[in-house]
Amino acid sequence: MIFFVGVDIAKFKHDCFIYDETVNPMKDSFSFTNDLVGFSTLLLIFNFLKDKGKIKTIF
Repeated sequence: MIFFVGVDIAKFKHDCFIYDETVNPMKDSFSFTNDLVGFSTLLLIFNFLKDKGKIKTIF
C-alpha cells in the first residue's frame, strides 16, 4: 500500500491530508504546529503508516 501525504506549509501551522493509493482518505485533514510538538505528532502518524506501506510526501 502507498500513502500520499499532502502538506500545505505556513509560518505557524501546517495543514495535512493523507490518502491511500485508492484515493480513500486515511484521516480527516488536520493541522500541526510549526514546532517540536507539531512535528513529533506528524512523526507518530508517519510511523504508524510506514508499518502498513510506503509514504509519499507532497509539499
